[in-house]
Amino acid sequence: MNAELSALMDAAEQWRDMAGEFATQEGDYLSEVHAVAAGAGQPGSWTGVAAQEAGSAFDVTLAEYRAARKEALAVCSLLQDAYAQFAGLRKRLETVRAEAVAAGLRISGRGVVTVDTEARPPAPGETCGSAEEWQRRIDAAVRAVDDADAGVALALRAATRDGRRDDGTAGGFNAEALHDVEGYEARAGGELARRMADGATLGAAEVDELRRLFRDNQHDANFSRMFLSGLGAEGLLTIGSRANDLVHTVGGEQARGMADIASGLSRTLASATRDTGSPWYEGWRAEMREAGIRQYGSQFAADHMAAERGYQSLVTLMGQGGEFGSPYLADLGDDLIAAERKDPDLWDMVGPVDGKDGWFANDPVDGVLGLMSRDPEGAAAYLQHEERMKYLAAERDWRSTLLESSGGPLPDHDTDHIDRDGYAGFAAALEAATTGVTPGEEAASFVEHTEANDRAFQFAVKHLATSEDDFPHQLREPMGRILANHGATVHEVASAFGPHSTPIAQDALFEVAKQTSRDAHGYAALNVGMNTPIVTALHEVTHESPEGSLILSGRTIGFLEEARNQALTMDSAVPDEPDWVQYAKMIAGHLPIVSGEAQLAVENSTESWVEDEKKRYHNQVSGRYADEYLDRSRQLSAFADTWWRVHGSGGATPPDVYSSITTATDGGRNHCKGFTGVPR
Repeated sequence: MNAELSALMDAAEQWRDMAGEFATQEGDYLSEVHAVAAGAGQPGSWTGVAAQEAGSAFDVTLAEYRAARKEALAVCSLLQDAYAQFAGLRKRLETVRAEAVAAGLRISGRGVVTVDTEARPPAPGETCGSAEEWQRRIDAAVRAVDDADAGVALALRAATRDGRRDDGTAGGFNAEALHDVEGYEARAGGELARRMADGATLGAAEVDELRRLFRDNQHDANFSRMFLSGLGAEGLLTIGSRANDLVHTVGGEQARGMADIASGLSRTLASATRDTGSPWYEGWRAEMREAGIRQYGSQFAADHMAAERGYQSLVTLMGQGGEFGSPYLADLGDDLIAAERKDPDLWDMVGPVDGKDGWFANDPVDGVLGLMSRDPEGAAAYLQHEERMKYLAAERDWRSTLLESSGGPLPDHDTDHIDRDGYAGFAAALEAATTGVTPGEEAASFVEHTEANDRAFQFAVKHLATSEDDFPHQLREPMGRILANHGATVHEVASAFGPHSTPIAQDALFEVAKQTSRDAHGYAALNVGMNTPIVTALHEVTHESPEGSLILSGRTIGFLEEARNQALTMDSAVPDEPDWVQYAKMIAGHLPIVSGEAQLAVENSTESWVEDEKKRYHNQVSGRYADEYLDRSRQLSAFADTWWRVHGSGGATPPDVYSSITTATDGGRNHCKGFTGVPR
């Protein structure tokens, strides 16, 4: 912290001056000495064997002058690079320290963090945060300085070492010295990685050095591209597979540090592929298309009676720390789909591959989609294209796991089925792409839809509907949240009678709503979510007749009721009762915010729906649900009361208002029966 960093810049200037002096000496030597032998054969020049020998020696000396100049300039650049790194890292450390002190922590001269409530007593209700968390941040900042210091030392040693042995200047100056620290670190890391890819076991110090190199350069695209260029796509896949094999399958002392190596490779690939418009990227992508479909040996794959495909290793690696750009994920997704279109059995292995084995991306397409879900905007950009959505939702063969043959330890290729965690990535990407909300995000909030969100939603409904009763059960719950998130569109389509133009086909929406309703949580998300757009519409005066919004709300409830009715007739088993209230709270982050009287009406309608559902569930369990099956009286009454408060003339809600919404609900239910041939 107290080092005088300006000394580095002073030293850099001295090395620059030295390079200038070497250049001067080089010029003098070239004109005054080297020229004597260089003129051999001309009239009056030095000739003979001695002249030839001298000429060779003079060439070597001239080369040394030039190498000395290049080395001096390289050291100058390295010292300038070191100054920039150390200054930035020291500033970062000072910032973290200042933030910790401001938060009520004391930092010792050795970087030990303790709580300092005497110097700064916390205000009522205020906490200084976790001392352990601040210690972690201080330690990380200090370690970054140490890592950079080691990198600079490595680069300076390498820059002043003559690596050539065939030019007559062995042990002299370095004519090929690099001008940046990261270049030398990439070389050093590449050498260690290649040894590992070739099957060598790295020593503990070598593993630690490789870990340091990754830490020190995890965001440096220049380092990453140089490293990967030296290793090659096949080398990356080999070392990544081996590191994960050691961690997850072999274990023991050999696994020490391998999780960090895999994470470092992941971060390195992420930074290298950030710019998808560079010539380097195009070459790397072409190389990976070849390496990605090759088979690689691993103990894990052998245990599952298969060879590991390069793309499986790649996507496994990508899930271990790297933050990948959406353009790269889109390119990789397209390359994976192109590969499996040629060979649908490309990823097959004996399963299941989940639970303790869930770290392995046996279905790399699903794995990449899961990575896409971390960036909802990128997921929407990818899934807004109908051809992609059609393939994933309706055409793709998701069966990538096999059973072991009854005749011996061999895969039975006639038993392919969907893995237990199948569709997980697609479900997450679909939810992100259609809603703009990151799946699983705490304190999520509604995001205004873009055109890409809307297109992804419309194509999802269109093509998932074609699955009919083969609709993937893994998509029912997330689809409930998606439908609720697009509640205004669902309400518009569900309540439409006659030849109205709607964003999606009504029969397709009904099929998806029906299949979604086969899952209790999907059903709850959809129905709780629909309270918001219905109540919002009830508060609007947009119809020639004020009663229009009441009628449309009834039709939508009838639509949902018939979807529920047909869903229940398909599944005989009664599911465990969901926590309706808790799920109503969970879906809130997917719904647009309303305020004032409308919000109170939404809450009242939701509470009424919950009470209806509790009653219907217990009737269903007791076998008495037939008479109460379509009973949504509390919710319908809540909607009727809301409508009357907005459009009525005061007082209690008249009976004919309740009658109107009930009649509209019956009409909506009967209208939907025709979609699947159920008698009206």
